[in-house]
Amino acid sequence: VHPQLVECCRDLDRVIRRLRDVDGYTARWFRQVRIDGTLRDSEEAFIKVRHHPFSVYMNWVDGSWQVWYVEGRHDNKLVARKNRGLRPLRRIWRIHPESALAMKDSRYPITQFGLLKLAERLQTILKSQPLDKPIRAQVCSVEDAGRLLRRYVVESPPTDEQSQYARTEFDLDEETCTVVQIVNYGWTGNGEGIELLEHYRYDDI
Repeated sequence: VHPQLVECCRDLDRVIRRLRDVDGYTARWFRQVRIDGTLRDSEEAFIKVRHHPFSVYMNWVDGSWQVWYVEGRHDNKLVARKNRGLRPLRRIWRIHPESALAMKDSRYPITQFGLLKLAERLQTILKSQPLDKPIRAQVCSVEDAGRLLRRYVVESPPTDEQSQYARTEFDLDEETCTVVQIVNYGWTGNGEGIELLEHYRYDDI
């Protein structure tokens, strides 16, 4: 087993234990994702997350939308309010989190949102890597905006159809023991290159 991959999984275990002891947090959230083959524009929102009951509030920096979800409330639907643009026929929607409308700009439903869900999803991806494949894994220290981060990079061979991503990069904040950024790449159609699939970042936690 690749020793750096083992280190990645061990550190993620530590992150997940730490986050499960946290009641909630606020942050500034960044996202850029590829949906149906098209790379969307980047987005930013101010967010609040509570773990019990699982709750999410999002207020887009550009003032376009507010979204909130509380597990067990509103028939387990998310509530969305449009704040600007052409005045819609109705200003508030109550939508199933996994409906086509709720998912049109997202790769995951709001029920999978937040730092803890991100770390758990990342852990699942890394632990599913086939042990007999020539996976490359690297760990290094970087500084970003005054924060000391550990950066992990895991790459799978282009012939590996079992791997969900061609390349995964994530940053762990040493001080808060939290994954603050993740970037995932997939292979292009001919398998000769990679392209950005998703980029998430959490600031001012």
